[in-house]
Amino acid sequence: SASAGHAAATQAMSVGALSRCDFALLFCTAQHDAAALHGAVRAVLGPAARLAGGYSVGIVTNDELAYGGTEVGVLAVESDAIRFDLFAVGDLQQGAREVGAALGRQIQDGGARDANLIVLYDYVNRTSGRFKMNMASPLIEGLASAFAEPPTVVGGGMFGDMLCSETWQFVDDRVVQQHALAVALSGVRMHTTVMHGCRPVGRYHTITSTDGNRILAIDGRPALDVIAELLGLQGALDWRKYAFFIALGVNRGDPYADYREEDYAVRLCAKVDAETRALIMYEPDLQEGTQVQLMRRTVSSEQVAERTRALIDSLDQPPLFALYIDCAGRASSFAGLDEEDAMAVQFALGSDIPLLGIYSGAEIGRVGDRLQAMGWTGILNIFTF
Repeated sequence: SASAGHAAATQAMSVGALSRCDFALLFCTAQHDAAALHGAVRAVLGPAARLAGGYSVGIVTNDELAYGGTEVGVLAVESDAIRFDLFAVGDLQQGAREVGAALGRQIQDGGARDANLIVLYDYVNRTSGRFKMNMASPLIEGLASAFAEPPTVVGGGMFGDMLCSETWQFVDDRVVQQHALAVALSGVRMHTTVMHGCRPVGRYHTITSTDGNRILAIDGRPALDVIAELLGLQGALDWRKYAFFIALGVNRGDPYADYREEDYAVRLCAKVDAETRALIMYEPDLQEGTQVQLMRRTVSSEQVAERTRALIDSLDQPPLFALYIDCAGRASSFAGLDEEDAMAVQFALGSDIPLLGIYSGAEIGRVGDRLQAMGWTGILNIFTF
């Protein structure tokens, strides 16, 4: 791990032709000794560099893409024009909304309320000895409560393997757990495109009964019965094998307009309760009265490349660097796809825009005028002056 950290940090400094590092993002898989890797990276980047990051299932750069092994990624930045602030709040397992609100207050008190925020949080909670997921929805709800206007935020849930092993996070000289981090970048603009890889199927349906992150009824009927009917499923089915493939979409735009990917938030089903016929979702934000559509998963490399090129074409200043936050479930080995969507991002960006990509457990971004937790989503961010 120390050798890998030293090599990655040295390569970042060399490829960027940097004389110093002012700020760096560092990510690695759960197969690494986090403390050893962090120490080696710190030794290369120097004591003055701000440092943030943590575990990721895999890493994407301009010419490399891998996951599930011993990958390490470092993005190093030298700039006199960009202000880098880093905020962190712990005890995420005690309450995500409270942590989000405290993080928002830190940002306000630190004078970074107008900065572009990259919010990264510990996706895994094993403090009780069993896996429990820290959810993004209450975290961003608390964060937004600290601002008069919704902040400019992208982010994701950090975890280092598909077994959801304990997650470690990097905050300057600390290696921590159960934290939410906010990287605040001032002096730059963040340009974002959201790529879901899903399309709606059929009409809108109304959620009529919930309990936390459990959807009990849709259109006044048991939720699982409605989904089975929409999918045309007959007879008994082992839902343990198929629940993950249920995706519901919420349209934050005009419900009568043609489909616009940027208007949708996609929510994934974690499992089902066959006895109560309930859907158990990854997030608790789908509540009674919410209108949803069943979503069909279609990750198209052509579409990802097209949206990436459209984002590049919309820029009015030369791009500085790019950050891609991609749902780990979209990686081809896990999703059963024939192609990697991140390769389309690589191809469209080329070699002129430095890229760091990570695989996340949940994604955070803006849908319409709302800060939103998402699933099965890729969020590409390009920074310019």
